[in-house]
Amino acid sequence: MSRNLRVWAKHEIARKKGYATAKTGRFDLSLDTSYTPDVGQVLNIRKRLECETWEKDFIDACFQYIGPSETIFEVGTWIGPYSVILSKYVAPQGRLIGFEPDPAAFRQCIINLNINAVSNAFILPLAISDKVGTVELATNRIFGNSGSSIISGNSFGGNSIKVPAVSLDEIAKTLSLEPTTIKMDIEGAEDLALQGGLQTAGKAGVKIMVEVHSELLKLQGKNANTVLKRLADLGKTIYFLENDARYPYKLREQMDPSRPIDLPPFRVIAI
Repeated sequence: MSRNLRVWAKHEIARKKGYATAKTGRFDLSLDTSYTPDVGQVLNIRKRLECETWEKDFIDACFQYIGPSETIFEVGTWIGPYSVILSKYVAPQGRLIGFEPDPAAFRQCIINLNINAVSNAFILPLAISDKVGTVELATNRIFGNSGSSIISGNSFGGNSIKVPAVSLDEIAKTLSLEPTTIKMDIEGAEDLALQGGLQTAGKAGVKIMVEVHSELLKLQGKNANTVLKRLADLGKTIYFLENDARYPYKLREQMDPSRPIDLPPFRVIAI
């Protein structure tokens, strides 16, 4: 049997089962395989979670820094792995409000919350930017892939759609909610989101967990230090959340926002 045929058969078996479950020492996470546009993506996450090679340091940081009854704003839920994990972690008193403009990822996120019997998460099909309006959402492969972005240079195949956008400050005001943690992974739009959320993100005690996308920030004439400086200007202390000898900081080391840093996507927490 050829490799392609073996992969196809594996994916078909997973589709018929309906879901794939990753079992770790801290949690079980089931992800839909029936309706997803990319079964391989789901099976890859499941394998990497169980082998602790999928964002392990960031997952550890979530459990360390987030309290069990918090209100979390998750900006960019994708298909919902963190939405499920964090919602279950802060239940029953806590809650998660998620934002996902990619229609395929939004659908999968809702399905995955239902599969995992999550009842304290609420996902809105909105992009978070610096203002209220409509923005262009592009994908670097297919919608539902984790690379969808409102940064125009991210469209490699010309696949893009118009989606509604709102600022963090406006949505917090509209929902009458004050997040205690903001988790953000939005493919280069992180500075725009922070610009539109200065009041919400700048409040004392609010933690901001961000994945910084240097290359996509450069498309806007910005860089990673633009984001770090904005976090520092909010009065936050920033800590590095990667464990890799190639990086200039150690895991959970305090960062200097003025020190030039040009890396592949990396994660930080600002407290």
